[in-house]
Amino acid sequence: MRSARARSPVVTAAVAAITAVLAVLAVPPAEAASGRLVLAEGSGEYVWYDDPDLGCYPGPGPASPRRDRVDNYTDSDVLVYPAPNCRGAPSDRVAPHEFRHVDHLGSVWVLH
Repeated sequence: MRSARARSPVVTAAVAAITAVLAVLAVPPAEAASGRLVLAEGSGEYVWYDDPDLGCYPGPGPASPRRDRVDNYTDSDVLVYPAPNCRGAPSDRVAPHEFRHVDHLGSVWVLH
């Protein structure tokens, strides 16, 4: 028969592992940016996102010969990507409460 002392390191390791898992699960989700993000195509089509979460958002539609615009009325920075799905390198960064004209608005990434 084993003594309680012999099981102590195993129990301690198990408790530590369970505590680590619970700590990860208890982390609250990332907060949404507060405000409105407006993505406007040069031809006049636009889409907006109220209180957007961290992540990638599609632009308003196909590329226009006229310049597109990002109006960032949120409290978070936004990265502008010329390609859809936030692929490749960002072409611009729009600070909170600023707007920017861009040549190609494929998608944006909201930072926190």
